[in-house]
Amino acid sequence: MSTISKKPNFIIIGSMKSGTTTLHEDLDRHPDIFMASWKEPGYFVGPDFGGPTHLPLPAAKSAEYDQIFAGVKPGQIFGESSTHYTKSPKLQDAAKNIFETLGPDVKLIYVMREPAKRSVSQYMHEFQHGECDIPSLSEAVDTYPHIVDVSRYAMQLKPFQDLFPAENILCLKFENMVKDRQGYVEKVLKFLDVDVSKMPRLDEVPARNTAQDRRSWNGWARKLRAWPFFQTRIEPYIPHGILKFLKKFVTKAPREIVIGGDRTEIENRIRQKLSADDIALYEAAS
Repeated sequence: MSTISKKPNFIIIGSMKSGTTTLHEDLDRHPDIFMASWKEPGYFVGPDFGGPTHLPLPAAKSAEYDQIFAGVKPGQIFGESSTHYTKSPKLQDAAKNIFETLGPDVKLIYVMREPAKRSVSQYMHEFQHGECDIPSLSEAVDTYPHIVDVSRYAMQLKPFQDLFPAENILCLKFENMVKDRQGYVEKVLKFLDVDVSKMPRLDEVPARNTAQDRRSWNGWARKLRAWPFFQTRIEPYIPHGILKFLKKFVTKAPREIVIGGDRTEIENRIRQKLSADDIALYEAAS
């Protein structure tokens, strides 16, 4: 196993399709916080730990992982976001690998979303990006367990709870970010022991990754964005406004989603596959 020289103070460990990109970018606006230039590096479930090289996009190796924190300034704390760390059993041992590499003091942030709606959003994302070819949501619920497994919140969090002190794990609810984004971020800042008064106002900053804006990257553009050198040495230095403008020319309308039945009934089927502990953990989140 390779080693890293720059060890993050905190990690957003999931869950997928729960607003982690918005939280990542909001925390990066605080002057005392540096967020990794590469979101979803997946280092702790990648090839340096015996995991896959693609997750499905490339996973960071040690030199690349160090590079994503190259811009950290003195006095800043720094972190990364990888929802791959709570995708068991598809991706294994994230908690153990993080604990053995970073120690027990690293802080972990786990964001949950209403579990059935989160599973539906994940299916749509993976289908639109060609990561899942099951033709309807209804069929996927019964034949593609991964989209439900990621919503098994108690199961996903238990390996972390077994290793890390409870006070170092913050469980959040996506819906609370929708209601009060500023207060939601300030709760995270307090957890990280960062000065809340330095946080800019977020009232006029649009949230990212909304369903209405979803488009699929062209094949070559997706490969370019997944190239580690582009992630660490090029994209961080391109202004967001320019990236948003260029996206119009390298994306296409996503594949049409087929629900395959009554959506409410399908969401209820998803909930029936979850444990009482999964639901309780979500409902108790801040």
